[in-house]
Amino acid sequence: MAPVKARIALALGVSLQARPDVVRAMLEGHEKDGATYWFQLLLSMGIATLGLVLNSTGVVIGAMLISPLMGPLVAFGMGLAVGSPLLVLRSAVRTAASISVVIGSAALLTLMLPFHEVTPEIAARTSPTILDLLVAVGCALAAAFTTVRPGSETASSAAGTAIGIALVPPLCVTGFGVGARLPDVAGGAALLFTTNLCAILFVTAGFFVALGFDGVDATVLEEQAGTAGRPTGRAVRRLRVLFGSKYGPVVRIAMPLAFLAAVAVPLANALGGVSREVRVRTAIRRAIDALPAGEQAVRSAISVTGDLITVRLVMVAKPERARALEEQIKLQVAAVSGAVPSVEVLALPNLAAMEETASRLIAHTDAPAPAGQGPPPATAVHERVASILAASWPPAAGELLAWRLGWTEGVPVVEIDHLGKPLDDVGEALLARLFGDALDRPPVVRTSALPATEVVAAPEGQLDWLAAYLGAIRAARRIPGLRVCVEVPGMPARRRGRPAPGDILGDFVRGSMRAPGFERATIRTGDRLAFRVAKADCSEPAPPPPSR
Repeated sequence: MAPVKARIALALGVSLQARPDVVRAMLEGHEKDGATYWFQLLLSMGIATLGLVLNSTGVVIGAMLISPLMGPLVAFGMGLAVGSPLLVLRSAVRTAASISVVIGSAALLTLMLPFHEVTPEIAARTSPTILDLLVAVGCALAAAFTTVRPGSETASSAAGTAIGIALVPPLCVTGFGVGARLPDVAGGAALLFTTNLCAILFVTAGFFVALGFDGVDATVLEEQAGTAGRPTGRAVRRLRVLFGSKYGPVVRIAMPLAFLAAVAVPLANALGGVSREVRVRTAIRRAIDALPAGEQAVRSAISVTGDLITVRLVMVAKPERARALEEQIKLQVAAVSGAVPSVEVLALPNLAAMEETASRLIAHTDAPAPAGQGPPPATAVHERVASILAASWPPAAGELLAWRLGWTEGVPVVEIDHLGKPLDDVGEALLARLFGDALDRPPVVRTSALPATEVVAAPEGQLDWLAAYLGAIRAARRIPGLRVCVEVPGMPARRRGRPAPGDILGDFVRGSMRAPGFERATIRTGDRLAFRVAKADCSEPAPPPPSR
């Protein structure tokens, strides 16, 4: 085998005379680069952790380039290849200490952060598969090659290897999971790092053996480095006996191979899980794409995590069609995944149906309350309620707009409209207790809060904006002098394909202006979808947002 190894080494530009120098440099480098190594490792940890929580790919890549953790792992593989107990022991101790320092420091840094959001950069390092092991194998080969061929021609390979193998970011995600108390995040990232670690040890050891480094006399080089009188001397001697035994070469290769086989099983299972998730997502997309041309659908969210499958869909169709589509998607996904998904289809009718629905909603809201069984409210009672309300209304709830007093089945009901934050159940209960003296019994208090500032439709909150807009329209119809000022984007260009949700709501607002009940709304063209409530007319400037 020696001639074959020599030819491989020469083909890769590694001379036979240079092999002892590579091993000697690793033995001596441990003593020389201590302070530099730990400084770079901590710097890389801090940059990587902040880049992960900020979801910045560029910052994370920068941390990968700074990280020196590849050095002791490659030296570990070299120690196994040449049978150097000193190199194996030193590298193992430094690697273990580095893992502990990075995880502990990242956990402490996470505890000091004001938020613990699992960003896409963090989530991407919590679900390794067998494909990540293959990537680690390729990067480990590149790392071993740059070690035996130092020089400017391999500088780009070294940078690419540092980015590809990504040793420090998974450790930082593990620390993040520990600090944020997210065991699934910490466990998944720890598995990814273990995958990279095992691949580096096995591949680098095998690569160095293939280049003939197992022929280097490690004992002579260790004596030149000097180990006598050091705490590691006894452990080195014991390892030397093991490595020098008949089964020494087998033991050195079997160690990383056993680790590699151990992580291969969960990684293969994880790949099966990812494949299943891809099949489920494909089935959901096919069900959406199979909709008739007249039913525009916009996928809102698809989440597949094991047997937990959720689908949210916004579509232009009748409500009964939405219910049928829910059942259709459930059947198709269950047939593929074996699990019953949670499907929610939110239906927005077409423009004509919107106008009819809006008129019906307004008419229903404005219908008179059922005749009460109690006595009609007297002026004196109104005055007492008004006095209590003026003296007891909490300023934090915003400006009081209007109130109404009535009876339903003999029970007094006080309805209050105001600008500002909604009043919680406790506040309504306190008002009911105060009104009880004036009404001879505690009434039912219902408060309706209108936004004091402009409400802009967010991309992920279109339906919430629609509900708030309709609530403002209903309030404007029952409160004299109140108006709703609406800003709608210009008419969108009619593109081929499905319209965006914002275009659908814009069409609804424009069309609703022709429906009865919307005469108190004033619309103007702008660059966004928004509304605000005005007490006079819409020419007055919008109130500034509340200061924080």
